[in-house]
Amino acid sequence: QTAMASRPVPNEGASYMSRVRSSCAALGATPEAWVDEAAVHAYAKALDVAAVTAYGEALAATANAFEASNGDGTGSSTAPAAVGPTNFGLTFASAKQEAGFILLAHALDFGSGFRKELHAHAGQGAWNTIKIGLTAMFEACPESTAEFLAGARVDTVCGWFGLPLKDASGGPTGLELLAEHLTRCTCELGEQVKAKGHANLGDFVYAELDTAATAAQLVRALVNTFPNTFNDAYWFPPLADTQAEPEHKSVPVFLFKKAQLVVGELHHRFRKQLPALFDFPDGNELTAYVDNVIVAALRKVGILKTSAAVAKAIEDRVPLASGSRAEVALRANAINAVELVVSQQPRVCAAVFGNWLWGALGKTPEFRKFERHATKDTAFY
Repeated sequence: QTAMASRPVPNEGASYMSRVRSSCAALGATPEAWVDEAAVHAYAKALDVAAVTAYGEALAATANAFEASNGDGTGSSTAPAAVGPTNFGLTFASAKQEAGFILLAHALDFGSGFRKELHAHAGQGAWNTIKIGLTAMFEACPESTAEFLAGARVDTVCGWFGLPLKDASGGPTGLELLAEHLTRCTCELGEQVKAKGHANLGDFVYAELDTAATAAQLVRALVNTFPNTFNDAYWFPPLADTQAEPEHKSVPVFLFKKAQLVVGELHHRFRKQLPALFDFPDGNELTAYVDNVIVAALRKVGILKTSAAVAKAIEDRVPLASGSRAEVALRANAINAVELVVSQQPRVCAAVFGNWLWGALGKTPEFRKFERHATKDTAFY
């Protein structure tokens, strides 16, 4: 299910954020994963709204602060460290250049399924590996030009990100697929920006917002322009299953994690500095940016439930294939769980609550010990 042709596309006219909500709600409970509504009610009632809002908005404005300030995931869970807009310690020549870098950073922010291999062969986890690569890319080409990105090759990508494809004995490290995904996404960014007549990623962002300065416009543009990188959408059950059993009709499920994350960070980073472009009137309509960290946090607090088989696969660290019933059901029902919580706490929006789950809970030592599901064949988390 990695071929883009097999992925559903939302109907024209519908906000892609609204289609995330409606498609996940329509899927609802499955044999693999479901939401415990009684647990949602109890959790929402006890939620510290002020703390969630303060943390979630601060994390959105200073993306990846928790990981950047505490590489081992330890530290305060009440507020992320403010160490710069994107927490890379980089100096940007302009807001446009920084906006382009934010797009690049979240376009390539994946690899969580390779935690074990990365720790064994690169000496660190997924985010710190990606951060090293992104920093190297910025130093090589601060403007993230179309020509630079389109020219990426596996060997150059491995050099930027410090990915060894062979171990000391000459055997495979298991990182080939990650290197291929990073290369494919990088090339797609460059090729598509060039095809649209833009010189760099910042120009692309500004041109799209010149059309309509809304979150919906930019999410749609990212998904449609860079499908390999941002079209986080699936058929449930997978089409192969329905071909074998035609009586089971597939339904579309839209998640769009990375596209919404790009838009959310741009909104919080620049809405005061450049309100005409980035103070999106629909910024609060973004959903949670669901990855395996948010799924694990919701499972740990007892809101998201799974079948015994799925729980065992996660505990045994058996990778869940991208687009499989289990992987899609987990993430879709995580969206549903977040939406149910915020429906009972209207002062909290979904993206902010998701940020709080991801950082204030998901990255703390207690929650990091709770096993997350691993998916290797994805470029979405």
